[in-house]
Amino acid sequence: SGHCAIAFSAATIITLLTKNVLIMTLSIIMGLLVAQTRVEAKVHSVFEAVIGSLLGVLVTVLIFQLFNL
Repeated sequence: SGHCAIAFSAATIITLLTKNVLIMTLSIIMGLLVAQTRVEAKVHSVFEAVIGSLLGVLVTVLIFQLFNL
């Protein structure tokens, strides 16, 4: 799911840039809510939502690692 990928990418960016645990937690909850709504609306299966979420996290971490050289 592209929506899940974007939501978890945003959550990953927020988590990597902030030191505030509350903000980190809220951003992860935001990603989970996006994934939940995609599954509840029967737009995507749970598997597709999980794969999209993992893809968003992995691509974001990879980009952060590349630019952190």
